[in-house]
Amino acid sequence: MPRPTQGDKLVGPYAKPKVRGSGWAYQPGTLQLSQDEFIPLDSPAWLAWLDQQLAFRFEQVYYVAGLGLAEPVYLSYTVRPERRQRGQGYWYAYKKYHNQRLPGTYLGQTESLTLANLDRLALHFLALINPVFFDQVCQVGLVRFGKVPQPDLDPQP
Repeated sequence: MPRPTQGDKLVGPYAKPKVRGSGWAYQPGTLQLSQDEFIPLDSPAWLAWLDQQLAFRFEQVYYVAGLGLAEPVYLSYTVRPERRQRGQGYWYAYKKYHNQRLPGTYLGQTESLTLANLDRLALHFLALINPVFFDQVCQVGLVRFGKVPQPDLDPQP
């Protein structure tokens, strides 16, 4: 049975809610519920929302200085809870790259799903996917997530 789509996006029960990392210029560090409704990460509403979820998609964007890249670098991964032997639910993150599933990464309990931890995990996946690029990013420096370099508008004395 084919999954329902709208254009190239899954809809209905197959669509995962999208959470924006701190790199986005518009509504960074939020969960978008509708076109006009956002929940900030690390808020009580975020934790309550997580208790009801089976999975979500975390999306991050990076603007890198010094590498001559005109386009930002995008990265996304899936986060979902799983029950383990001790009965509690723990969150794991999964990333596919070239149709290969990378090893799952343990995130911990719901309280550890903070914006800082989700952003840090995006960098971890970036290092696994493209270690050469990641090394270049580390040498040159990563412009703070999503903050596009702005020219210095103050005149020099």
